[in-house]
This record gives sequence, C-alpha cells and structure tokens, in this order.
Amino acid sequence: MRVELDGIEIELLAERAAACGRTVFVADLHFGKSEAYRAVGAAVPGGDVDEQLARLASITSRVGAHRVVVLGDLLHVTSGVTESLVERVATWRAEQPWSMTLVRGNHDVAAEALSARWQFELIESGTVQEGIELVHDPDQASGRGVWMAGHIHPAVWIGRRAGGMRVPCFCVRQGVGLVLPAFSVFTSGVRMRPDGRQRVFAIAGGRVLEVGRPGANGTEGSLSLGHVATS
Repeated sequence: MRVELDGIEIELLAERAAACGRTVFVADLHFGKSEAYRAVGAAVPGGDVDEQLARLASITSRVGAHRVVVLGDLLHVTSGVTESLVERVATWRAEQPWSMTLVRGNHDVAAEALSARWQFELIESGTVQEGIELVHDPDQASGRGVWMAGHIHPAVWIGRRAGGMRVPCFCVRQGVGLVLPAFSVFTSGVRMRPDGRQRVFAIAGGRVLEVGRPGANGTEGSLSLGHVATS
C-alpha cells in the first residue's frame, strides 16, 4: 500500500514497517522487554528479539535498504538489556550493510551506551532529515511539514464486538503525518478509528488494507466502516 504525504511517497509494509526510497522506518521494537519480565518471575517466552531481527533483515534485503530509522523505543527498560541480548544484537548488526539512526524515545535510557556496539546514530526527537520530521511521540510533531512517529502502538478492531480481532495499523494524520505500528508483536496499543482527520490502514492477512474508505485511491480490499467495531 502506498500513501503520499505532501508529495513524499511512502510504502506501508505488512511487516509493520514503512519505506521511502531506500530508507526503512520502524518504531517501538522494545528490545529487552521479555528479558525484563522473566527477571521478575513472569512466565514470558523468549524469541521476540530474534523474530524482529529476522523480520527486519528480510525487509531491508527486499527493499535494498541503505538506511534504517527507528522512531524511538529501540529498548524497553535497562534491566532487560542483558549482556546476552547486547551481544546477540551486536553480532547481527555487524552483518547488516545499512546505516541505522535511532530517534530517542522515552524508553531509550541506555541508548548512548549501546550506540557503538549496535552501530547506530542517536538523534533527538524533532530532528528533520530528508524533508521528514522524525519524532517518537506524535504529539511532539511541530506540524510544519511531513512527519513520522511511533510511540502509541496504533491498532484497530476489525469485525463485530464478538468474534472480531485487534490488528496493528498505520495512521495518516491530516495528510502529512504517519504513525507507525509497533514493530514488536509483544505490545498492546491504542485503538484508532478513521475520521475526517486521519486515515487508518490495518495490517491483516499479510496485507495492508485501508479501513473505512472502500476503493479509496484505487486500492483493493479496503474495509468499510461496517467491518470496524464502533466501540
């Protein structure tokens, strides 16, 4: 699915990422979340980081990415950043041919200490690069041009109240802003609905489908409002 933000074409990917030219954008990976939960005795399975690394490597290979931008919350909490996790990501990162930029998110307390080993540039939220304002929280966007954000883990409920399902989604706000879904599957999120100010694109069945505007912009398989729970 492709959308245009004030003249900039963005491709929305079913793997919870977006691409603009040779740059891939992701948000809210929350590395170390499962490690932090297990450290306090929660019965949480591992493998979430390895799954994300494999998915990101697949996306960047397919796109031919030169760069990856993480729109905040690469990390979850400092207690989850174990030496095993650090080494695993460092080994994987050394195999990737693209550069990486991290927009500082509210969870990225330990980011500076990892920037060298994980080979990324750390920038502050609100930095403008290549005509796009990069922010973590959508509320931090200046509104003076095209922007991208994460933070709220947008999701939409598809189907009736009973028997429906919650799926991640992208939100395009006022034609200039894009909020990405959490790249991590180990997250909750904020329910979105399409309205006069924002368009909602659900990720379902390995596809990106616009919710609420069937056939909009020539897209196929868009979901009507009748398939979106009203509360």
